[in-house]
Amino acid sequence: MSNRPEEDYDPRTILGCLGKAGIADALLGAGSMFAGEAPPEYVIIVGVDSFLDAASIEHFLAQERIRCSINPDGFIPGEAAAAIALTPRQSSGHALWIEGVGTAHEPASPFDEATSLRAMGLTKALRNALQSANWSADDLLFHASAIGGEQWYFKEAALAMDRVMTRKVAYFPHRVAAQSVGEIGAAFGPLILSWIGAEMAPDDLGTRGLLHLGNENGQRAALAIHHR
Repeated sequence: MSNRPEEDYDPRTILGCLGKAGIADALLGAGSMFAGEAPPEYVIIVGVDSFLDAASIEHFLAQERIRCSINPDGFIPGEAAAAIALTPRQSSGHALWIEGVGTAHEPASPFDEATSLRAMGLTKALRNALQSANWSADDLLFHASAIGGEQWYFKEAALAMDRVMTRKVAYFPHRVAAQSVGEIGAAFGPLILSWIGAEMAPDDLGTRGLLHLGNENGQRAALAIHHR
């Protein structure tokens, strides 16, 4: 956090410990600001997180969750700060538009074997994002996620996308941001939007897709994005 006194911040500034899925709340909050009285020209969303401290490393090593030579089913700890600037104004050129936001809660957990994985929470979040954008799954050309590397979350994503997709395709791209940066928690929200926006710019991926992010507390967020 900045050392500047609080009075230097805009009174509408909001701070929260919301994890990866918190990007949905941040985007909805930005939308409310743009729709309110005296709307700002821009809203900046910042995500900051770190897994690179001794206590966190020891904790996740004890849980056998860090990827290493004897544990391929784990994540690589990282740390990052990422920020994006949002505006409701039309761009003079192509830009990334967030067309829909969806949230839901997933009752299953990789740490609770009593509840079987059915990916109902993520499925609901993805469908809510599509409904918010007034899209059909047939409009989608790819999806991307902030999965850190553990197989349970890849299985969840595969189950959810299989339920959401109304057509069967031989190849449907899934981009994973953590392949380049490791597990960076709350910083994933702004980072994945910036990264995917750049990937979509030359039409490598296509112009419409879904992003999803999840917290270990079961919160799931999905975003319908459009490069136009």
